[in-house]
Amino acid sequence: MIGESTPPTESRVEQELNTGIIIAGAYADKVRRTLFAQLSSYVRTSKDYATEVARGAAELNTILYHIIVENLKSDKGDAVRIRIRYTYDAERNVLEWDYNSLKIEFYKRVPDEQVDSIAKRIVNEKLFEVKSRFGKPGALAEITRSETASVQTFEPVEQVKLIGKIENYGETPSGGLVFVARDVAGGILGMGSVDYEAGDLFVDVVILHGENGYRARFRASRRLEDYKSNPELLLNEIRNQKFIVLNTDDAKELIKEKMRSIK
Repeated sequence: MIGESTPPTESRVEQELNTGIIIAGAYADKVRRTLFAQLSSYVRTSKDYATEVARGAAELNTILYHIIVENLKSDKGDAVRIRIRYTYDAERNVLEWDYNSLKIEFYKRVPDEQVDSIAKRIVNEKLFEVKSRFGKPGALAEITRSETASVQTFEPVEQVKLIGKIENYGETPSGGLVFVARDVAGGILGMGSVDYEAGDLFVDVVILHGENGYRARFRASRRLEDYKSNPELLLNEIRNQKFIVLNTDDAKELIKEKMRSIK
């Protein structure tokens, strides 16, 4: 019972309160319980000490309410971690918070519907690219055979019309072809390659236009030697393909990869 324990020997405590990551709605109870646990040697010895610790917890929780509930608009499922330093002077029986040290990590829960929507969009946009880079042998061929049924496609008719010329640019380490797609004025619109994947020959082309990039990857209809001797053969094939939409940064990175692949 309060008043029966031996008083602590230290008259002043400097400590940090850390709630850990908790449900936002439970912050007040966690602050109070953590503070009482840290100062238990004082709380057990005097009702006055316990009253001051309770007052300090209430003060901090009121500040946190204004921050977390009123301004951050916490909702069910949100999470938070609170850290703050404080001093407790037993001689004066005063607990003081160092509000300059207050750190609040707030994790907003994203609704399931929004997560599902984002997940489906990313799968649509990125699956073909990721499969082609990391898929098991033959996976890319299977994706191409199904005409990337699960991938959102876009046929950039106007963008493709801008391609005026395809020209050789170099060879890959495996002997494949790297080519440049130029516009009618001679400027570079993008790059592509013709190379073997899992035993099959594929054409991969990336172009940049406006605010987006566009990519088409498809099984070649001719021999590698045909494209090397006459790269313009690629132009008609490219114009008949459906493209997936990429953001500009991803398209630029793919183009850089093709440039780096030249032996």
